Amino acid sequence: ARSTDLTRTVAELLVSWERNCLLDSPFMLQQGITIVETTTEFVQGPCTRTQLAVSNVLSYFTINRILALPSEGLDEECTILLRELKDAVVILLRSLMEGNADAAIKRRMLAVLDFHIIRRNMQQAVDEYFMLKKRSTKGVKKGSNKVVPSPDLPYGPDEDPWEVLDTAVQYYLLCMKLTEPGEDGDVVEEAADAQMILDDCPGGNTVKEVAGRVEYVAQDGAVRRFYFPIPKICFNLTHRTKKETLWSVNRSSLEDKMSDILYRTEDIQAEMEHQEALSNSRVYRAFNKGREAWKNISFFLAFINNIVTLMGLRTLSEWHSYWDGTYDGYDSPDEYWRNSLCPDLSTALANFDRCIYVRWPQPSDKYCNGMEFDLNSTSGGLSDLQEAYAMADVGGAVAQFGACYVYTNTYFNIANFVVGLMQIALSLIIFTMYVITFTPLVIREKHRRRALRLNLVKGEYAFGKIPRTSLFYFMSFAYAVTDPVFLYNVLYVVFAGLGAFVTPLFFAFHLLDLLARDPVLQSVLNAVRKPVGQLAKTLLLCFVIMYIYACIAFVTIMHQFVAEDNTHTCTSPVKCFLFVLYNGIFPQMPQSLTSVEDGAMYYDDIGIFSFRIIYDFSLMLIIGLFLLSGVFAGIIIDTFGAERDSKKEIQEDIVGTCFVCGIDRTEFDRKGEGFDKHIKEDHNLWKYIALFIHLRKKPVEWFDGPESYVKAKIDKNDISFLPLSRALALAESDSDDELDKVNAAMADRVSDMHSRLRAFQNSTRDALAALTEQVAMLSGGEAAASSGGLMPRLPSRGSAITPRDLPSRL
Repeated sequence: ARSTDLTRTVAELLVSWERNCLLDSPFMLQQGITIVETTTEFVQGPCTRTQLAVSNVLSYFTINRILALPSEGLDEECTILLRELKDAVVILLRSLMEGNADAAIKRRMLAVLDFHIIRRNMQQAVDEYFMLKKRSTKGVKKGSNKVVPSPDLPYGPDEDPWEVLDTAVQYYLLCMKLTEPGEDGDVVEEAADAQMILDDCPGGNTVKEVAGRVEYVAQDGAVRRFYFPIPKICFNLTHRTKKETLWSVNRSSLEDKMSDILYRTEDIQAEMEHQEALSNSRVYRAFNKGREAWKNISFFLAFINNIVTLMGLRTLSEWHSYWDGTYDGYDSPDEYWRNSLCPDLSTALANFDRCIYVRWPQPSDKYCNGMEFDLNSTSGGLSDLQEAYAMADVGGAVAQFGACYVYTNTYFNIANFVVGLMQIALSLIIFTMYVITFTPLVIREKHRRRALRLNLVKGEYAFGKIPRTSLFYFMSFAYAVTDPVFLYNVLYVVFAGLGAFVTPLFFAFHLLDLLARDPVLQSVLNAVRKPVGQLAKTLLLCFVIMYIYACIAFVTIMHQFVAEDNTHTCTSPVKCFLFVLYNGIFPQMPQSLTSVEDGAMYYDDIGIFSFRIIYDFSLMLIIGLFLLSGVFAGIIIDTFGAERDSKKEIQEDIVGTCFVCGIDRTEFDRKGEGFDKHIKEDHNLWKYIALFIHLRKKPVEWFDGPESYVKAKIDKNDISFLPLSRALALAESDSDDELDKVNAAMADRVSDMHSRLRAFQNSTRDALAALTEQVAMLSGGEAAASSGGLMPRLPSRGSAITPRDLPSRL
């Protein structure tokens, strides 16, 4: 059997293809793309041995020549294929550095790659991107929807500008990878050219904002950087969604917080896609830009409506009381009132300088000046006023029925009517914008939550798996109309119409918009809304106690319950309970005690008087002081305090803690390059959400090694790939600190060794001097002994005498 090194074969095939390629042949260009993508598949995983093998075989000079291939003179198909080929080559270069790749690969790239070519290709892609964007507006003929091709661009009208920009982003991500610090935290010295592209990027922030970088925990447990292009829809993320996500996420623990973010990503992605679809409409874009302005103007008009109402709304009797007896140029009161009252709006508008228009009879007034009338008949009420107007007896009608009717001076009426029409228009715009923008998202979210709660579907994209039955559409309608914000906007429109066409008193409702604008007022409302169960139980206990007191009163002191008109109000348990219920509130107690005193004195019974005092005071203490003023108010105050403390804690967590890793700000300010830079570049929450969406939208067969690993974790709702309580900035800082400690320890050891060596040299020098002295003494003794024959004969001059020989010689 014969074995073949496929890696080497494919790499050599790429070199051969570059030497023989024909740029005007789509087949040849497609062959080149296939070869590059096959080579990329070999090295992704990452596979360290294959990365090194391909890097050793592949000539980076070949890569330079491919990246430098010109596109001038090519048709649209070949131009697009050539761009795809260069994109595939850039992805191959990034794949060679996946994971814990050999640093030699990066050094070879930095040494051989031509960054002038890379910069030129980036600039070309950015220029084409801006030209494609402008072509959609500048190249449109009047009265036609067809896009006129630009002679400066080889692309047709269907080419997406974002795909062209993605080319520049891929080059930028390559440079980011090349300048990434190594395992020791140091940047390769040869990365200066790549760093220059990052610092002075063609396209500026347009490219930088699309290049995403986050940190993740790799398969080997090490924290590494993840580079990816941010999807286009992620730029539709609204400030409202960001704020809601930050403030409403589950903060029980760091793991729960990030799991909740992962769960919310599907809804956030749906909102982005919905916004992307809406943004294609010019009308929607125009109205959406002024969304906040419409709300502010509407709120301002609500104030104007209510100020005009306060100044101009009166009853007819009050207007009649202003008459000073001069008839204002008329001969009699009847003539004055006949010329001052207007029977309809058209007459009022025609005579706005002197006319009074009756707007709204009070529906609660069934009696007027002791006479009962029916607003819908001719026996009383408005019909009588109209008859009196026809009979020229308007003054008498006003005197009799004037207190029952509300009028506005026509000046104020016209102002309220015109402003009311503006309010209706703005209310309809705000309502329509909400229905178009948010109602589909509300329906989708509620359907998905219900499906997951009932286990109707499993996995992500739960909304898309729900069967579209009649029940689905019925529940969609129910979800829409029961949305609190939807109902609020509906009422806003309804009250605007009632205020314009019925009475301006309905405009008072619009002032409640303060609750939707002020966070403090929202906290006050939540302080009542959240503990509504506790408050309801407290009120129930109050009703039970007041019912018991009503029963006691009915049996014992029913004659003491006397109203102001001296009628008995405790003739039955029901009436007694209603009387106690109405008068059992603390502010009513002083009045009831006065009536008690009068009643007790009338009966002149000290026992009944004493019992009534105990009865009233105990009821006041239990209901007014303990339950209502104590428990009821205490629940609201405690809830408000807890709401305020919770918001304070959330604010401190947002400002002072990294959302992803949960490490405190002071750690990064003390060890790293600063907290603000960390949450902007390393652990940017919105870039993590963009990564999740990028992996959801990208086809699985195009995944590289890190993408496959992270996507598998996301599918299992496993957040172990997130760097919880870890950050490369702190790891590199700790590594630097550890290296400094090691260097300091080595320096101390070297210094100690130098000291010891110096001491050893000194001692050796002293020993050698002493030995020399001893040898000299022995030489003198030998001469004396030889003359007397006492000493043995020593070696002759020139023979070596060592310290080892001395004992034997002696």
